[in-house]
Amino acid sequence: MKLEVSTLADRPDLRDERVSSGLPAFMSGDPSCWDLVSVHHLYPALQLVGQVAGQTVATAQAAPIAWTGVATDLPPQGWDDVVGAAVRGACGGHQQASAVSALIITVDSQHRGLGFSSGMLGAMKAAARRAGFRDLVAPVRPTLKHLEPHTSMREYAARQRDDGLPWDPWLRTHVRAGGVITGTCPASMTIGGSLAQWRAWTGLDFETGGAIDVWVHHRIP
Repeated sequence: MKLEVSTLADRPDLRDERVSSGLPAFMSGDPSCWDLVSVHHLYPALQLVGQVAGQTVATAQAAPIAWTGVATDLPPQGWDDVVGAAVRGACGGHQQASAVSALIITVDSQHRGLGFSSGMLGAMKAAARRAGFRDLVAPVRPTLKHLEPHTSMREYAARQRDDGLPWDPWLRTHVRAGGVITGTCPASMTIGGSLAQWRAWTGLDFETGGAIDVWVHHRIP
């Protein structure tokens, strides 16, 4: 199946195309998620829609940010920082954008495992280049980290296979595309909510104090 990727600048008729993220409900509790709607309209040349035979199977969002080019100067709060900076930057009064940050790549659940995520990442790099940027950064959420909730992110991100590539498949995709892991963001996508909200999001009762592991079951169609 051939993936055809368009930007909203080229295909504004695709602006309302969406695919199911399959993400746990509590992740929508991050206030920065609402800023993605603004990004969608502010930077059409960096919003991507992937289609196969006219059917939308993937979407991706990116946005320009100010960055010195030094790894230690990347936003310390990761995803939350980047999304907020992209929206504030569009309002003026901030440093001129010098790089593009990936924000999210979503592939429809029925079309995963076909290499479309890599295709969307490559298309994002190309879109950033066409927009005049040399650097693409990405606050990546490792896809299998939830299986090891008590392993530190630093340790997890540094883990490699025998071939030297990252153990996590999503990190591995980025490294294969030319990316370099520069560090971790302990406060990235910090989600707060009331007890009632967390009960609704997870189905857990949260009747005991202390740390609680949140597991989310996904039914595969």
